Amino acid sequence: MKTWLELLNYQSNKSYDRTGTYHRSGNTYFIHTRGFTYSSSDIDAEQVIKMTLAGNKVDSIQSTLPAKSGIIRLEPVSIGGIYPDSNEDRMVVSLDDVPQPLIDALIATEDRAFYEHKGVSIRGIARAVINNFTGGARQGGSTITQQLIKNFYLNSDRTLKRKANEALMAILLELHYSKDEILQTYLNEIYLGQNGNRSINGFGLASQFYFDKPLNELRIDQQAMLVGMAKGPSIYNPRRNPNDSKARRDVVLGNMLAMGTLSQEDYDKALKQPLGIVDKPAEGKSQFPDFLDIVKRELNDVYYSDDLKNEGLIIISTLDPIAQLAADKAVDRKLGELRRSGSKTKDLQGALVSANPETGELVSVVGSGSEFTGFNRAVDAKRQVGSLLKPIIYMTALESGRYNLASSVDDSPITVNLNDGTDWSPKNYDNRDHGYVPLTTGLSQSYNQAAVRLGMEFGVDTFAKQLKRMGVKEEIPAYPSALLGSVNLSPMDMLGIYQVFATGGFRTPIHSIRTVIDDRGRILQRTGLNTQRSIPPETNF
Repeated sequence: MKTWLELLNYQSNKSYDRTGTYHRSGNTYFIHTRGFTYSSSDIDAEQVIKMTLAGNKVDSIQSTLPAKSGIIRLEPVSIGGIYPDSNEDRMVVSLDDVPQPLIDALIATEDRAFYEHKGVSIRGIARAVINNFTGGARQGGSTITQQLIKNFYLNSDRTLKRKANEALMAILLELHYSKDEILQTYLNEIYLGQNGNRSINGFGLASQFYFDKPLNELRIDQQAMLVGMAKGPSIYNPRRNPNDSKARRDVVLGNMLAMGTLSQEDYDKALKQPLGIVDKPAEGKSQFPDFLDIVKRELNDVYYSDDLKNEGLIIISTLDPIAQLAADKAVDRKLGELRRSGSKTKDLQGALVSANPETGELVSVVGSGSEFTGFNRAVDAKRQVGSLLKPIIYMTALESGRYNLASSVDDSPITVNLNDGTDWSPKNYDNRDHGYVPLTTGLSQSYNQAAVRLGMEFGVDTFAKQLKRMGVKEEIPAYPSALLGSVNLSPMDMLGIYQVFATGGFRTPIHSIRTVIDDRGRILQRTGLNTQRSIPPETNF
């Protein structure tokens, strides 16, 4: 449970009076959840959960709200975003999700007459024109609407023509859209910093980037800091220029005090607060990049690229973060053991995939080293899989009705004539011949000669068709050596094959996406069970 809370960035707080906080007392957790919108008809409101553990199991659980369908859940862990080609990142928020103090701070600092003007401030334009002609210092005269127009359509040239166009377009914008629509768009579009070669746009993403928290969990002083950055994200970057950032934050707090949207007591308290920013995250990186890569590939098979960049879709994946962390540790541990044992293989790499066999839901993926380079070994690394394909041969024999588990197979030497006129004579790993052995022994001991003799009886073409039936998309070479695994497949391919064995002969496509939701909470896609029988039950048994 503690690991889950850490992944969700819940903070320990004895009073647990705010969302995203918890308190632990012995084996009992008190958790103030954030709530989450799974769809327009499936919304978890914030609530306080009391959970008591007995060992590694939940002994009891209670909630301040009646649980729908008997389900109490924490919100999903965020694993990343689908980044547009424009190198602009954002986390879209609705106006209802933005704290009122942040809106108050923005209005007090950027556009005090926002709700009164029709897109332009005559006083602000006059001041900008005078400064432009006199060469004075640049002053803020643009309304929020004008700033939005400039960000969307215009450049930053300090010319009268550009200013006039900006004013005219701002007036037209206000004729077509409400104040709330304009404000919400501004909140999601404003540039607030840089993460490597990607820009941080919007207060939602900025909140996560600088504080690793959603907007509604920020203190007033932290909200004021973000608003202050709108004037100059580089100058007031809290990581690079903390003193300047703090001074600008205090100006914003003063503006709120002057407008009456912040009390003197809260103002004095906010001034004493440190910036409270977190360490800069790795540039553009997800904590689970290999899994996120699978999600992106699956999305690209279904959606147009522009939809993924512009529609503000929420993707609910099948990732199990605890299983993923365990998978990462397992691969690291095994690679470490091999290196310490003096493996002659240089620069060892590993991959791991796991899924729920009944549903086909992918739960963990390890496909790269500590740095994700775009090559995901879980799906891109095609290697000869060797004896992992031998069960297909024995499955074919049992399915034919000519063999059963008590039948014998000959493990004596065998020579196969190839199409090029040469001969192929496979040997067992122990270089011994074992004569007639039960099918169960031939498979469990992985005897090569027995497998090839049995496979050739039914033909390599039949072997290839069986693999296709179990979901393999790769072309299988029509060579006898394919029977011993001289077939290039990925870990994901092998997961699909063995999933069929684990489910009693049923094949359910492996997938990483559970639900796709648009920005209005409407479900665009829900992955259901699509199960087909690939192996007769008596054969699989």
